[in-house]
Amino acid sequence: MRRTRDTSPRCRPRSRCCVTGTCWPRRCAGRAPRRRWTWPPDDASILGETIPYWPPFPDVAAGLAELRAAGWRLALLTNCDRDLVAGALRRLPVPFEAVVTAEEAGAYKPEFAHFEVFRSAYEPEAWVHVAQSYFHDQVPAHRLGLPRVWINRLGHEPEDPSVIQRVQPGLHGLRAAVEAAYDEAAR
Repeated sequence: MRRTRDTSPRCRPRSRCCVTGTCWPRRCAGRAPRRRWTWPPDDASILGETIPYWPPFPDVAAGLAELRAAGWRLALLTNCDRDLVAGALRRLPVPFEAVVTAEEAGAYKPEFAHFEVFRSAYEPEAWVHVAQSYFHDQVPAHRLGLPRVWINRLGHEPEDPSVIQRVQPGLHGLRAAVEAAYDEAAR
């Protein structure tokens, strides 16, 4: 299913967007392969069912609020289903103007479908992709030539360091990293 262009005042085309990516496990284990988790069959859905109740990291509120105050619009590209992400978004203290789910994209990241749906539906003037997943977000954003910031909370080493444009250990100082990535791309 493809998302049609939203012309509501909350989602203005041609604005600066800070797009964040999530790659939460899918609700339905049979829809896509799981990479790191294995559960007994009767527990396979428990992780997906609890996502709406997960609290955000402590630095998320301030980091996202600072971006919004600087004029950045927030969007979310997620491998999660719309109903699950709706529960998670209620826990965030700042609104997101756009959300593209796996249901809408008709695929899972790292496929480009999320990125294509977002670009065609919202026509961002500027787009900086911010995400924690190297595989699901940083690699495809790099291949698409997008400015990007890797939120590397666990201190992992990237398989290919050239994929990483900017790296942050969390969202503290995110605005500076987003604006630096944007400025580099604008040159």
